[in-house]
Amino acid sequence: HLLDTLVGLCELLVVSGGNQIVIDVAAIGDEVRLTLSTMPGVGPDLVSSRKVEFYTATLHLYGAKFAVHREEGRLAAVIHLPVADLFEPPVV
Repeated sequence: HLLDTLVGLCELLVVSGGNQIVIDVAAIGDEVRLTLSTMPGVGPDLVSSRKVEFYTATLHLYGAKFAVHREEGRLAAVIHLPVADLFEPPVV
């Protein structure tokens, strides 16, 4: 389901006019930051409050934090996922 949510975010970026999506992943402490961003041409579709609320609630089910923002002409959807909740401990 998490993968479906991430694909949905990418689809929104494309449908909103993004012609290239940049995916950036970084490990920060005990969480993973995933940033999906696109250059100008993106309309207001992704930043509608209903869609942001939907993705916030959906990603919250995975213990994630979600935000959408614009910076330097780029629209970015940022997801912070806790690593501990994503992986089960190894079986010994």
